Amino acid sequence: MFSSHDGLCTIGELAGHAGVSVKTVRFYSDGGLLPEASRSAGGHRRYGPEAVERLGLIRSLRGLGLPVAEVRRVLDEQDAGGTGEALEGAVAGRLRTLGSELRALRWREAALRLVRDCPPAERPARLRLVGAVAEAPSTAPLVRFWRAWLPARMPARSVGAFLAVAVPQPPEDPRPAQVLAFARLNAFVSRSCDGRGGPCQPGAHEAAGARESAVLYAGLATAYDLAGEELRRG
Repeated sequence: MFSSHDGLCTIGELAGHAGVSVKTVRFYSDGGLLPEASRSAGGHRRYGPEAVERLGLIRSLRGLGLPVAEVRRVLDEQDAGGTGEALEGAVAGRLRTLGSELRALRWREAALRLVRDCPPAERPARLRLVGAVAEAPSTAPLVRFWRAWLPARMPARSVGAFLAVAVPQPPEDPRPAQVLAFARLNAFVSRSCDGRGGPCQPGAHEAAGARESAVLYAGLATAYDLAGEELRRG
């Protein structure tokens, strides 16, 4: 592959074979991802034929968006004759990251459409409303609100069952109206219950025991389901 008598090439020749810059080869070489075979008498790096394939693998992994640390793990496992678990784990992790990024982008797109399509006079208020919600919206504020609201003696299983019903999950691909509804709900639970920072729990909870609390909120969950059917029918 290389024209030199010893089968090795310079950093410039390797860069030319791989179609990258010398700076790129030097970066990966300095980072230990692309070991050099030897040094010339003048101290110049020399690479073997296998460096072309290795550099191609590095470029492919980086092209998939894998960070250098993940690329290093994949190469180290390959050098050790591993089974490919590092590559499988790196790809799975990258897919999870991309999924989160795509959800955030879809949410941002729907929020922008929401602001764009509303009357001009309403845009400042709507912008403030949706701007208070993260691009990858979290249900943590809703969960905190309900945990502060629910009776202190309510069984943990009943609390979990109620939260599963009362806390809506942000849609994967939201419509502008859903962004607005979630933002309004987020704004509602983020303010103090009485406007002065007082406690959220109603006085009726003080007298409720564990059993009464569980029965009450199980019944409320059923009531929400029944009311939801009627609301969806208009």
